[in-house]
Amino acid sequence: MDGLVFGLIDQGVMILGAMAGLNIEQAPVFGALARFLVPKRLVRSFGAILGAGVGNALSDGLAGWADGGIGLGAMTGCVLALVLLVPWVLYQRVRNRC
Repeated sequence: MDGLVFGLIDQGVMILGAMAGLNIEQAPVFGALARFLVPKRLVRSFGAILGAGVGNALSDGLAGWADGGIGLGAMTGCVLALVLLVPWVLYQRVRNRC
């Protein structure tokens, strides 16, 4: 079956990333940073979003590499999508201050 290795690696690493991100706001350094940058109502979900995003970028890169070569392109696309979190967080901060 084409893509079986890709799918197994992709989902496995992404799930681990989301699980790690769900509780990352409890870590001393990241928690303080998240509470400073992200509106209070979004802190817990931001950790999960960030964990899933980073996990997805890593999983696509690893799975693409293991399955035959699209790893770098897939990983780059995922990282570029993560960059879109920055303006969204800034917008949420400005919106909550008004």
